[in-house]
Formats: sequence, C-alpha cells, structure tokens
Amino acid sequence: MRFVLGAWINRRYTRLPSSIVLGLLPGVIFIFTGVRAFLEGDWIAGTAAVIFVVLQALAYPLARESYFRVTQPMRAGMGGWILPGPLALLILLVRFNVYIYLWVLAIPVGIAGFCYLALTERAGNGWRLA
Repeated sequence: MRFVLGAWINRRYTRLPSSIVLGLLPGVIFIFTGVRAFLEGDWIAGTAAVIFVVLQALAYPLARESYFRVTQPMRAGMGGWILPGPLALLILLVRFNVYIYLWVLAIPVGIAGFCYLALTERAGNGWRLA
C-alpha cells in the first residue's frame, strides 16, 4: 500500500504545491457559486461545488505530471528553438489552452496518471525530486 502515497511523491517535472495552486485557481469560481447556493438554501448544489473543487485539487497534480511526462520528448527536441514575437504569443495562447483543457479533464486524466505513477512506483522505477 506504500505505492499509493508513492504515486503522489513520484514526480519528476512538477512540484506539488504549485500544482495544487494551479488546480485551485479556476475552482474559485465554483467555490463562489457554492457559497451563493448555500446562502440561497440549496445545500446540494453547494456541496457538489465544494466536492468538485476538492476532487480537482487532488487530481490536477497527477494529471499535470502525466502531461509533462508524455510531452517531455517533444519539449526536449524543441528546447533550443528561438521564437519571434507573434509566434511566441501563439505558443503562449496554446499553453494557456492546454492548462484549461487539462484542468477540465483533471479528474479522468488524474485517475489514469495515478494508476501510471503508482504502478511505476510499485515496480521500483519511481522518481523523486531532490
């Protein structure tokens, strides 16, 4: 059972605090709507919003690490490229879209990432950031 915690520790490209903060940023909107629902007396919608944000915060770090592991060969191959102004802006917009898509799909991708990271940890091929 130690590999379950090992899946959270088994990270190579991301740090846990920054991943949790990035996972919670869009969740502020859901917390706001949850608080409004609580104040209006709809405790089911408020509870659902809070549970959704908590699941997102727990799943986003695993989804983010999985994304970085999958795209690492592409980033290593294109690491020395110098991008002129308009192309750099386009790349920035694409990266923001990837952040939004990854946040929206964080729960299913996080479950798959958890399975992958836990299995590599259990096999003894885990990674630790020093």
